[in-house]
Amino acid sequence: MIGSSAGKAARAGLIALGCLAGAGALWAWGRPWVLDINDPAFNPMLFLIVLLATVGLWHGAAAALSALRQRAFGAVVLEIDGPGHLRPGSPLSGRLRSARPVAATGPFRLLLTCHDVHMFEDNEDGPRLRSFPVWSHEIELPAASDAQQGLAFRFDVPRRVGPDPVPEGRRRAKAARVAPAPPGARQTILTNVPPVDRVWTLTVTAPVRGPDFRAELHVPDSAIPRRARLP
Repeated sequence: MIGSSAGKAARAGLIALGCLAGAGALWAWGRPWVLDINDPAFNPMLFLIVLLATVGLWHGAAAALSALRQRAFGAVVLEIDGPGHLRPGSPLSGRLRSARPVAATGPFRLLLTCHDVHMFEDNEDGPRLRSFPVWSHEIELPAASDAQQGLAFRFDVPRRVGPDPVPEGRRRAKAARVAPAPPGARQTILTNVPPVDRVWTLTVTAPVRGPDFRAELHVPDSAIPRRARLP
């Protein structure tokens, strides 16, 4: 499972602690602080403290929300019919089971997404991995569906969604470029450079009273287990 509530809570909590600790250390090291930007003694490091504190509080709130979801709904388990993994060009069916009841006030939405992972050369930081959704399909289930018994799904998976992943494509990373896009628009690859990895995820959401029900799980695309993950 990737993107589970427990995992998200742990990651967000660690980031929040690191940012808040860094902000606190900088504050203690630089006191007394002059808050008047026109004063010659004003230290611009104050902006970094504000930034770290803001990021820390943001991730702290995300950790709290993920922890609330984990406590309310528990783990979500993915059960796949047939061979137990996704096969391009074949239907994907199975069930999503929640450890606890989900009193949904609206329909369950199940979104299957294919993410291509590309590597880019950064002159300053070296190679970087970035993921892009290249295909997705969503289905709805009635709010009365029993998540504990299992949310049954069936997706028609396309045979191809683009160039097959090529690990050797790392050597051609400099040929990859990202098309500029306005806020909210999907970014695209300008050149036909094959990805270095491909990850399939299944996201389930539903409105409930309190924190909305949400879980994101990794869909295996091979009978051989591998540690596929998004950057």
